[in-house]
Amino acid sequence: GTLYDAAYNVISNDLFGYPQWLEAGKKYYYCTGAATEKATYTFRLEKANLMNGYSYDIMNGYATITGYFGTDSVLSIPNTVYHAGNGLPVENIERSAFSRQDMTGVTIPANVSRISAGAFSGCTKLQSIVLPDTVHYINDRAFSGCSALTRAKLSEECTRIADGLFAGCTSLKEIKIPSGVTNIGWEAFAGCVELKKVIIPSSVTRIQADAFKNCQALTIYGFTGSSAETYAQQKGIPFVPLTAGKKGDINEDGVVDREDAELLMRELCQLVTLTDAQKALAEVVNDGVLNNKDVVDILRTPAA
Repeated sequence: GTLYDAAYNVISNDLFGYPQWLEAGKKYYYCTGAATEKATYTFRLEKANLMNGYSYDIMNGYATITGYFGTDSVLSIPNTVYHAGNGLPVENIERSAFSRQDMTGVTIPANVSRISAGAFSGCTKLQSIVLPDTVHYINDRAFSGCSALTRAKLSEECTRIADGLFAGCTSLKEIKIPSGVTNIGWEAFAGCVELKKVIIPSSVTRIQADAFKNCQALTIYGFTGSSAETYAQQKGIPFVPLTAGKKGDINEDGVVDREDAELLMRELCQLVTLTDAQKALAEVVNDGVLNNKDVVDILRTPAA
């Protein structure tokens, strides 16, 4: 649709969001077709809740971050907002909340479980994103068009790579798909022309045909007989087999590294639940129990 002001001047026809400088109290029109009164929804903006430059909504005892009106280039999204005398956890980031902003970095707090569509789309200066393992749902094109993005670490709780999630991230060079993901969506990495390496775990059973469209430099790393290998063969993409069942490789990405140690620590702190197969891989000391000794041994590996 298209957003117009009271005189029917076009403000935005952006699919994923509208300018955050819309003024409270003024009349706007949202049109799904031509700018005629019959095809128009009329609305006025209410004054937003604000804390340290972040706008937010409250629902069911938690907060959703809806935008940012400050000037910082490196953002640290608050994990709590204080509303009417109460501290409420930030659990969601709203659709297009930070779209097209000039941030170079952002820290997402551990309370957040959901990132909505286009939340960071078009942030052309954003260089790195690390998602806490509390994030289990990321909607379509959340990071699309982040052309300066070179590093992205996804949550181990993610089960799906959404449609267009990193489409147009032309500086992204490598990414590891979390071990719980089962589906890589339509055009998830389309146009990532610098993407050279993607590690796909055996949990992935479906890869949409255009998931890696126009990724000419890509090599897929995965397990023999997996959907990743089949996809690579169908698309003529170079494929490097990973070794399955390697002790210490808890997230089953073919490498024993710090991420495996962190995953085991989360299991020991009862923040995640490993499968029986993962627990067997985590038991590197071979003393019959999972404990900090296993963590230390994993950290001693060269890759960690």
